[in-house]
Amino acid sequence: AAIAVATATVGLWLPGDTRPSGTALWYGLGSAGLLASIVFPTNAIGAAESLDTVLHRYCAGVFFVSLPIAAALTLRRLPSRPVGWLLGASVLVGLAFLVSHVPLVLPGMPGAHAIADALPRGLVERLLLAADLVLLIGLARRVTR
Repeated sequence: AAIAVATATVGLWLPGDTRPSGTALWYGLGSAGLLASIVFPTNAIGAAESLDTVLHRYCAGVFFVSLPIAAALTLRRLPSRPVGWLLGASVLVGLAFLVSHVPLVLPGMPGAHAIADALPRGLVERLLLAADLVLLIGLARRVTR
């Protein structure tokens, strides 16, 4: 919940905004996605999928997609090389996260087992969350200057 609040707060601190901007809306969407992912818990690995599990996955995905978009829009207004590097890292880890889902979506695909071994979904998900947290901290520092 704290990350969701921080995400929304960064969007509210954007300088020069007298009304909600498209950038602030992306921050708000990310915040809402995180809050919703708390409401819909995920299941244990190997357990049958439930509606809550699917909703959790998509709500968290909203955060993982909207934060880099909000960051890119913020960087257009408030350029920062360090935050740009953090955004690039977030996008790269996000792509690795998508690739880590190939064995889940296409289990019969040649090489799916190798992808699962090289990119364990849980580990890559945590790396993506860490990358996005660092990106959020960088954005907060840039926006509040």
